[in-house]
Amino acid sequence: MTEHRDDNEKRGESGTDERESRPPSTAERFTLVAGIALILGLIAIVTYFTFVAGGGPPQIEATPLIAEDRGEGGPYYLPVAIANYGGQTAKDVVVLIALESGDEAPETAELTVDFLAGGETVERTAVLSADPADGELSIDVASFH
Repeated sequence: MTEHRDDNEKRGESGTDERESRPPSTAERFTLVAGIALILGLIAIVTYFTFVAGGGPPQIEATPLIAEDRGEGGPYYLPVAIANYGGQTAKDVVVLIALESGDEAPETAELTVDFLAGGETVERTAVLSADPADGELSIDVASFH
């Protein structure tokens, strides 16, 4: 019977243990604040990518890297940077390269990229018989889906 009375004395009028009504510790407060900050951060990231970063159509741009071309006397290797500045992935990107040098017919080359993600840049190499620095070079993005 004494144990029962001691047990009742530890409880308040509501019948709950007094230890449960103590203020939260520093660790509990820190955990609560960290959890709320993580949830708000995730909401902010999802909102950003949904409304700002992710929705634009593909915007393809091809740039010759003439300073990096290779070859002397034989075939010339011209690196071309192909970039997608849009938010969506482009597939089957076709880039046409034409080099006019002198009175001859323009030399052409075609570069293809299967998939180009939004914000991605890839480098492909075109093989030409004449030096690109000596002629008039034109690069055009012909198509993509």
